[in-house]
Amino acid sequence: MRKNHSKILIKFILSATLLSGAAFSLLDDQQNQIVQASAWSGTQTSTAGSYYNAISESATETTLSSSLNTLVNSGSVSVSYDWSRYEAADEAEGYSSMVLQIYARTNIAKTAHVSGSLGWNREHTYPQSKLNNSTAEADNHLIFADDNKTNSIRGSKSFAEVPEISANQVVDSTGRVTENYSDSTYFEPLDAAKGEVARATFYTNVKYGHAVTGNFDTLETALRWHIEHPVTNREIYRNNTVHTLQKNRNPFIDKPEYACRIWGATNSATQQLCSASQPVAPTSLTMSQSSGSIHVGETLDLNVTANSGASNDVTWTSSNTSIATVSSLGVVTGVASGSVT
Repeated sequence: MRKNHSKILIKFILSATLLSGAAFSLLDDQQNQIVQASAWSGTQTSTAGSYYNAISESATETTLSSSLNTLVNSGSVSVSYDWSRYEAADEAEGYSSMVLQIYARTNIAKTAHVSGSLGWNREHTYPQSKLNNSTAEADNHLIFADDNKTNSIRGSKSFAEVPEISANQVVDSTGRVTENYSDSTYFEPLDAAKGEVARATFYTNVKYGHAVTGNFDTLETALRWHIEHPVTNREIYRNNTVHTLQKNRNPFIDKPEYACRIWGATNSATQQLCSASQPVAPTSLTMSQSSGSIHVGETLDLNVTANSGASNDVTWTSSNTSIATVSSLGVVTGVASGSVT
């Protein structure tokens, strides 16, 4: 069998996209329409589209906060305290007739509105008693469906980490011991809700001006929960649904990095949290080689080196995959003779 000596001439161009937040799953801003189905499930995609086009990626913390305030208040924002809004936003994955309760973390019938000691209620993740704003009191971005008893136990307590002892465990209306903890001062939701309440609080701050520390024991706790508990498919679905109904979005779900851009430099603790969660932008990137050639069927490993301490996460692409392909790790494979970038 004759060896194929066809060569592929390859030009390597450093045209890399740096990842802007290793601790977060950043979302695509594709303009997708919400498809009404019997029940949502699986991977969700942001429907933000051009929503953030007016936001400068180089804005300082004060400017960014102000710009987001303008953005989430622009257009025909329309809040409503109707049960149907909350039934839609908190629909349980795979069950079109049920909602997921934020602290109880169990599903319950959409129609099981609170009645006496039974049913679910509308939980203001930023306590209603601290809002003093009729619009905020009906804002779906900060109000979630929840079991009426865990909702009542939370009350107006600030979020914080509470000693995880049996005396502090929260029991829901069905008598089930949950993974929430509460003492006389603070309420600690289970892990699945921690990122949700942090991002809802950040939204409340930029929308209405209420301090993060009006709802958390410290800013550091809110940022840590936000970072340690990244955006989920449920939050993306919820954000898309509320956008459709209320006509605005929670920026910290679509753009998780905004939290550190606004509050990351507040003090040494927030600086440490945010610097650990985000890679340092490089000032220089160097390719292992700028050009070369390989035979059909051969491979070549390419590498990128960044300046010391900076990120070298890049995205690799081929200008013509019928000539050569390149893997996510920079491994080039010859497919046919020709030239390719």
